[in-house]
Amino acid sequence: MDKYAIEELAADIADDMGYDYFNLSPKMQAKIYKIALDEHSNMLADKADMMRKNEASGGMMRANYAMGSEKDIPEQEDIPMEEFDDIKKMLGVPMDQASGIKSLKNEMASMMQMKKNSWDW
Repeated sequence: MDKYAIEELAADIADDMGYDYFNLSPKMQAKIYKIALDEHSNMLADKADMMRKNEASGGMMRANYAMGSEKDIPEQEDIPMEEFDDIKKMLGVPMDQASGIKSLKNEMASMMQMKKNSWDW
């Protein structure tokens, strides 16, 4: 708890009421301090709610993510056929199987691009 921030808030509240907080009786200071403490707690709770709402929506980085944009979509690059064959061997894809190879090649190109992008960080 920030005692000085609450005391400053209490001084502002007393000023709004037409009093000087530091010239008030201890009893009146305690009453105004309690009001300031409640107001400070409410402000902190509001701030926490805003932070939770921002996290629940994914934060700034996730805003409008589903909509995407041109710059969010990585460019696909062609990989050399030898590298593609090596990847197929690594994955255990039969070399004589023609069906589905093109889609696998596209998928692998995407994976390679994502891997490349992760190195750019």
